Amino acid sequence: MRYDYYNGLSERTFDVLVGTGQNPNVGAAINISLGCEVIDPSALADAIKATGKPVEVFDIQSIGGSDATSGLASNPALGVAAAVRQKRASSFTKLSSVLKQRSSAWAPICAEAIQVPASCISKCGTHPIQDVIGYAEYVPEHGLYFMDSPGNDIECVSGMAAGGVHIVCFTKVRGTPTGSAVGPVIKITANKFTYSNMEDNMDVDVSSMLAGTLNLEQAGEQIWQEIREVAEDKLTKAEILGHQEFSINRIGPSL
Repeated sequence: MRYDYYNGLSERTFDVLVGTGQNPNVGAAINISLGCEVIDPSALADAIKATGKPVEVFDIQSIGGSDATSGLASNPALGVAAAVRQKRASSFTKLSSVLKQRSSAWAPICAEAIQVPASCISKCGTHPIQDVIGYAEYVPEHGLYFMDSPGNDIECVSGMAAGGVHIVCFTKVRGTPTGSAVGPVIKITANKFTYSNMEDNMDVDVSSMLAGTLNLEQAGEQIWQEIREVAEDKLTKAEILGHQEFSINRIGPSL
């Protein structure tokens, strides 16, 4: 039996997954963890193993898919690209992340929502924040706006799209196939290993910054040129692969 669960953040979710794995009709379990969920995959596996059945754990990524390369290269490079067009309406997301200095986003030219180091705020460019808007609220006019958004990648991108996002820029270190049903998603990485292994998923490689052969302004221009080409109908990798993920942030209990 395959069981997919994407909103595993609560104690109840943990109990349901443990109970499902412990059910006598289940002979064995394979726990495949994305790597940035709140539930501890090892604790989940141990609870199921208590019944004596075999359990294996695979961790796809860690710390939200980020590493030092995002803070050193891809985030500030995106900030340079963002600053080029912040005379246009733009926004960034995730209130809790900005308060914790863990994530940010910029739209409608580009937006991003991942858990990253404190230097992530550099992705927003240099313009002052004009106002705070709610999840999926439309960006009212020119300037930089803060959208209170969840940290889940797909929910965040969906909310930004509802707010008028044109193109999403996603600085993802370990790669992601995430796309959008509404607008193109440009994936950016400064991790050379990730790009070489996921070139079919990643759009922009700025890892040369870390090798000293590409400076910050050049990397920002590279991202900006990609944004322009996508705006002129170039397909992103997510579009080529047919990724059209869509999810709405849930408030309160579900029936």
